[in-house]
This record gives sequence, C-alpha cells and structure tokens, in this order.
Amino acid sequence: MTRAHHFLGILATACSLPLLCATASAADPPPGTEPGDSNALQEVVVTSSYKEQSDDSVKMGVPIRDTPFSIDSYTNSFMTSIETQQIADLYRYMTGLQKAGITGYNLTIRGFSTIDSDRNTFLTDGLPGLAVRFGSPPTIGVDHIELVKGAASLLYGQATPGGFVNIITKKPQDTAATEIETRGTLNASDYSRVRGGDVAFDSTGPLGSDRVLYRVVGQISDDRYFRGSSYERGKYLVPMVTVKLNDTTTATVQFEYRSVSADYENVGLLAPYTPTAATVAQLAPIQTVYTAPGTSRDERGTTTSFFLKHEFANRGSLNVSLRSVDHHDYAYAFDITGFDKKDPTFNTLDLRARGQSNQRTYNFADANLVLPFDTGFLQHRVIAGIDAGKEIDDFRRTRFCAINSPGKPLANPACNIGANEYTVSVDNPDFSDIPPPGAFGAGALADNYIVSQTVAGYLSDLVTLSSHWKALAGVRYSKDKLTAYVNRYTVGVPPAQQRTSTTLPQAGIIYQPNDNWSYYASYSTSYTPIDPSTQALTTSPLFKPSEGKGGEIGAKAGFLHHRINVTGAVFLIDQTNVLTPYAGGTDALCPTGSCDIQVGAARSKGAELELDAKPTDALTFIAGYAYTNAVVTKSSATGPIVGDALPNAPRNALHFWSRYDVLHGALRGFGAGLGLSYIGSRVANTGTPALPGEFTLPSYEVVDLGLYKAFANGLDMTVKINNLFGKTYYQDGAITSGMVSVDAGTPRTAELYLTWTF
Repeated sequence: MTRAHHFLGILATACSLPLLCATASAADPPPGTEPGDSNALQEVVVTSSYKEQSDDSVKMGVPIRDTPFSIDSYTNSFMTSIETQQIADLYRYMTGLQKAGITGYNLTIRGFSTIDSDRNTFLTDGLPGLAVRFGSPPTIGVDHIELVKGAASLLYGQATPGGFVNIITKKPQDTAATEIETRGTLNASDYSRVRGGDVAFDSTGPLGSDRVLYRVVGQISDDRYFRGSSYERGKYLVPMVTVKLNDTTTATVQFEYRSVSADYENVGLLAPYTPTAATVAQLAPIQTVYTAPGTSRDERGTTTSFFLKHEFANRGSLNVSLRSVDHHDYAYAFDITGFDKKDPTFNTLDLRARGQSNQRTYNFADANLVLPFDTGFLQHRVIAGIDAGKEIDDFRRTRFCAINSPGKPLANPACNIGANEYTVSVDNPDFSDIPPPGAFGAGALADNYIVSQTVAGYLSDLVTLSSHWKALAGVRYSKDKLTAYVNRYTVGVPPAQQRTSTTLPQAGIIYQPNDNWSYYASYSTSYTPIDPSTQALTTSPLFKPSEGKGGEIGAKAGFLHHRINVTGAVFLIDQTNVLTPYAGGTDALCPTGSCDIQVGAARSKGAELELDAKPTDALTFIAGYAYTNAVVTKSSATGPIVGDALPNAPRNALHFWSRYDVLHGALRGFGAGLGLSYIGSRVANTGTPALPGEFTLPSYEVVDLGLYKAFANGLDMTVKINNLFGKTYYQDGAITSGMVSVDAGTPRTAELYLTWTF
C-alpha cells in the first residue's frame, strides 16, 4: 500500500501514501497492482477512501453492511493522509475512541476506560499481546485498523464493554515493490528541544518463486519531546514469508522485534486530590517533567505469528492463527509517590527509588471454520471456532525504597537513605542534589507471578431470511483460570486463584430495503476477569468477572457506489460486577483496610454519526460525532458517587479531516489536507463521599494542516503542521497516590516526510 509519507511537522497531514491521498488518482498504480488493493505499495496519489466496507474482525468474510454492530475499518490511506508514525496519534480522528493513559492499552471506548492489564483492548490480527506496552504500535507495519465498538466478546473473549481495537498487519504481496521513508520533526512553538526523526522501509514481492512471497518492514526512530528531558528511541523489524501451498491454501509466518528506550515517568502534570477539586490552573507549565536525568525505562519484545487459510469452493474457509509474545521492560528511576504531607501548600513531592524488571509471555491460538449452506429457503453463513491462550506475568521489584523521610533508615535499614530528606518542587523539579536511584538500598522487594489461562468455543450464524432481512445469533462458552503468587518467595503465602466459566450470547437483526440502506438492531455481551491478586474480604467468595451487556440500533448507508458512506448508531451499555472499596475499614474481615467488594455498576449511553466520502477523484474526507453519557450506577458506601461521570469520557467529541489533490494542470501533484478535532470537557476522576470534588479537564480543539507534493519517479513529500494554532490542551487524567495526574497535548510541531516508492 502506498505510504507516501509525511515530511515537515508544520504543514499537517500529507498525501504521501495511499489512502488519505486517496481522493486523487492522478498517478497510475504500479504495474500489477490493483487500485483497490490497500495492502500493496502504491504511488503518490491514493485511489481509495478512508474507511473500508469490509472487515476482518467478524471473521466471516462479509461486508460491514451485513453486520448488526458498529465496526469502523480505517484504511492505510487514512493513516498516510494524517501522516503519523504511531497509531495513538490517530485516535482523535476515530469516532468513540480516546487516549486515556501512558501505555498502549490505555483507551476509553464508548465511555469505558481500560487499564494496562486489559490485553484484549488491543488485538493484532485478531489475537492479543502487543510487542511492547508503553510505545504505541508504529503505523509503518499496519495495513488497516479496525475499531469494534460495544460489548463484543463473542469472537474474541475477554473485552471491556466499550469494545476493542484490532490491528491488521501488512502481509506479503505478489507484486515487487519497495518504499523508503524519512521523517524530520522540528519545533514550531516555544519548546526548542523538540526534534527528531526516523527512517523506515517496506519491501515486498516474490521470493524466487511466485508461490513464495516475502515482506520486510522496519523503522529506526529517535525523538525528543517538549516535556523536560523526555525522549524515545525505537527499533522495529518485521520479516515475514507467505507460502502458497496450492491455489486455495496459504500459510504465513511473521516475526516481529521491537525495542523502545525512553525516559521513565510515572506521573504527568500534578495537582492535589482534595475534597475541593483542583483546576488546571494549578498545574505546572506543560513542559514540566518529574524525571531525573539519567533514569530510564527500556522495553523490548518479540512476537511470532502463524496464519493458515484454506478456501473452499463454496466461499467457506478454514482459518488458523497462532501468536506468541515475549516482552520485557526495565525501569531505573524515581517514582513520585505523593505530595509531601509536611507541606500544607502542596508544593513539594515525595520520592521513591525504583528498580523494576517485568516479563510478560503471551501464547494464544484461534481456529475457526466458516461454512455457507442452505436449509430450504434460508441461507446460512456459520462460523464455529475454538480459541485458547495462556499469559504469564512476572513482575519483580529490584529496588523499592521511599527516600523522602529521615526516619526511614530506622524503619527499613535496607534503604540506606542516611539522614537526608529528598523532595522535589511541583513547579520547578530539580534532581541535581539527589543521588541516583542506585545510590539507595533495595528496600521492599517483591515478585508477583500471575498465570492466566483461557479456553473457549464459539458459534455464530448469519442467516439470510429473505432478500431484505438477515439475522445473526451466536454464543460463546469460556473457561478461565487465574493464579497469582503475590510475593511468591515469601514463606507461608498461598497463591490466590480464580476459576470461572462464562456463557456469552449475541443476537442481531438486519433490514436492507435496497442496495443503499441497511438498518440493524443488536444485543451483545462481554466479560473481563478480575486480577486474582486483588484483595477481597477474607470471608468472600472469589470475584466474578466484570460483565457487559449492550443494546444498539443503527443504520448504514452507501451512495454513489460507496463513494459516500454514512453510519449512525444509538447504544446503551451496562457494566456490572465492578469492584468498589469496602466500607468497613480495618477490621477482622479486612485486616489490610484496603479491600474491595464486587457491588459496583456503570452505564454508558449515547449516539454516534460518521461520514466517509470521496465524492470526486480529487476530494476525500471523513467526519464523526460522538455523544457519550457514561456514569456510575451502583457503588459501595465509600466508592464512587452514583450518578457521577466516568473518567476520560467526554460528553461530546467531533472530528473532521479533508484532503484535496490537484489532478490536472500546472499544479498537478500538489495537495492539501486540513483536520479539526474537538474534545469536550471530561473528568479525570469519579468523586467519592470522602473526596467528592471532580477534577475537570477543559474542552479543546486542535487543527492540523498537511501539504503534499508528488514528484516523478515515485518520490513524494509531505509537510505537516500538528496543532497549527499552538493550542495548549490536556488529553487525559487519572488519580494516583492522592494526586491528579494529567497528560498535556503536544504543542505545535512541524514534520517533513520524504517517501520513495519503486
């Protein structure tokens, strides 16, 4: 697919690659490449729209209009038009999705936020497990991105009620093509340290035989960001081979290596979490960073994937997918653990020396059979499948030493603090007089070892009842086992364990009065097991999985041979079995004073409207609006306040991106793109009776601009300006250790992309 990539951070998204440049069809595709093939490398101008009308996430090989759910399939043209290196930078142009934290797994979808242990929030080719946790996946290896919204556990198992993201990676192609891309990023505002760049490549074609195909994707990047000493350096390499075993059977093996080295920071901008809510006016300047020079967070991961597909003569198929992930991350740094309790003005922060070594191993498999057949006048398309997986998490503290108090050496001699007290200022953090983390002792060490296992079967049938009516019904049965060894080397501490079984139904009805319109209604369910290391009351049974149940009514319409596509939906999702704090305090039932009980519930209701259009060969645009009302509906006496909003869930969100390419005349080859995203106000926390104040993040709007130029011989240039008007804004927030932690958005930057395709 053509990724004519982006080139100067001052002129927003460019037409360097296929899809966003999609509206222009000035240049012919390379020989042997079909214009609609989004997985093949293409030249300068793109010939497709920003969203596809078919998807991989339902596994049945049917058009999106034949599914009674909200599924958005964003093409490579979309990614190349908006011109970005990381998937996370696309979120504000995706309806119903928001960034909600520092890891790749932290999202808010339809009002429900995920955490960094929700591995099924992000799938890769339908199976869980990213190669690294903190860095968002690079777009150079992505063919398209599918956003499945709602309580959708039937085909994929564990999922939050809001939905999940499914990355479909690039695969080897029949036609030989190579793309080389370079990016340079420069400061375009008052933050002079912003600079960086990357070199990426994508090469595919036959490997000595038309039955053996290869593809290799790679990237090396080095960036410095606007906050203090923050940086990120990455390496990414994905070789793969596809073998055509015969005319109907293919097998693909894919290997991925990714490493990311970055500064370590466990908090964003800070404000006190008090009964009376703080405001963004109390935050330090957005370039403030609470990280000591020389500290770091390094991670690396390898994945091995295998795909087998056999197609039957009746349009059925057998599909087998395997994915194995081995991930390690290491931290050598200081944690900010809270405001210094001896300072009533909330101007100084306590520290903790941290050393961490984490290992995660994922092994997952899925096999399914898609069978079309008729029974009388009914036409069936059945999918029957099984999946299984095992995740092992080994979290080791190699240093964990609170160093803010002179009294600590007596309480914990292993910390070796001495008589000094070390704190940093909220507004002007200075670590110059503080020894490095390694100068302190080990402190309180721990090794938590968690094993999660799942095995499930699923069955779904899409039935064509008549020329206008279709129905879908399905069910999933899953058995899960979670075992947690908390401080597993501590003598006499037994493992915590959960065994659960879950039955998940799904149903929908579709009415299609003509080839343009498709109306639907559906009911779906989801579940998310609770971490077995969570402390329960000693007399309580093991926690049940958190469950989601959702209803949705919508319409999908396509006009001008799907040059213009409109979708709309209204939804209602309930989440139950949510953990909330135990109200009893410290007593015989809860000796730690920090136990949870499973009495919470939440509800999200809203509406979404999306437009994807390519009305002419020169113009392509996408737009979306989401209204989301997500609130707590049930809680304990000390838990979240019923009726209060869920965090990082804006009531209103709007986005628009448009690109125009000049196809004729003296300016042929030039193009321009303009984007706007608006995110309404939202809270960083849900209030509790003890701390009812909510920290509100104000609404914001960001404008991006892109300029594109396609030269002869496959060379494309993009100049992009992100945040054209230099808006100061805050993306997301969270409550941690008595603090409000807020992530600021990126100021204006200019990027220059040069892409050569041959």
